[in-house]
Amino acid sequence: MKRGTFALLLLTACGGEPAGFSIAGFGEGVASDTIAVGVWDDNLAFDRFEAYLDATRALPGVPTFEPHEREEARVRFEARKGHRDLDVAFVLDTTGSMQDELAYLRAHFSELARRVARHNPGADLRWGLVAYGDEGDVYVTESHDFTGDRSAFQRTLDAIAPTGGGDHPEAADQALAAAAKLAWRDHRAAKMLVWVADAPHHVRDTARLTDALRSARERDVHVYAVAAGGADERTERTMRVAAQFTGGRYLFAVGGGDGPPSVPCYFVTPLDRALSRLVDIELTGVHRVPDTDERLAFSNAPKDGVCTSADGEVIAAF
Repeated sequence: MKRGTFALLLLTACGGEPAGFSIAGFGEGVASDTIAVGVWDDNLAFDRFEAYLDATRALPGVPTFEPHEREEARVRFEARKGHRDLDVAFVLDTTGSMQDELAYLRAHFSELARRVARHNPGADLRWGLVAYGDEGDVYVTESHDFTGDRSAFQRTLDAIAPTGGGDHPEAADQALAAAAKLAWRDHRAAKMLVWVADAPHHVRDTARLTDALRSARERDVHVYAVAAGGADERTERTMRVAAQFTGGRYLFAVGGGDGPPSVPCYFVTPLDRALSRLVDIELTGVHRVPDTDERLAFSNAPKDGVCTSADGEVIAAF
């Protein structure tokens, strides 16, 4: 079963309330096709990130950066400010297991774009897309460069066809490399790469994926990696490394019986509302927690955007 495809699944799949997790009211008035996600920022919890890397160091074929590179990424993240304009590229695994996520993005893109425009009047917004599968599929990657016409982008999104996906790993390395080559603007624009997938890259392609992440960071493109339902540990580690190294964030589907996420403190919101909030933060440079009407649930009862662990550590609930 795919984790997070239906927000309501968490009510039945958990078999009760996990420790520190509130599901009070979760699902009341929530559409059955809602994809619910948490958001985590490894640059705001850098010591925990380093401990996570150490604990998962035996996973095969994951991108690796030197300690000084990770520290440089954290420092760059702290120095970031707002931007006037915005480029967003969606990098979407469009294999068979991802059709719920693709349908969700098609259904919610127009409202997401309108919400971003309302919250950021005067911003010049552009949208791009890289769809991908794997070698031997109908296509490996299919790129669509940026457009400011959201209706045209909606038509592009609607026209993307599913592609193969016979084995578990996919050509994420080629997709990220293609996305880095899109016509991103200069420093005046915030640059977000929203990568949505449930499968890792092939182990043999780890070096190419690492190079793609370096190319993204060189262009100041921030990877917002969304682990869809069913994503395994190697996918999570790859996505968290990608987000930390480029100054983005890690998003993860919640619910569906795949077990609790590995992060300790987070709000749960619909995916489209999480993305619009993250866009607002990129454009303004000001962090904000989800509005009350956006929250479906939470872990460890964050208060004023933070929670406290059992050992007294204060953790930002991004």
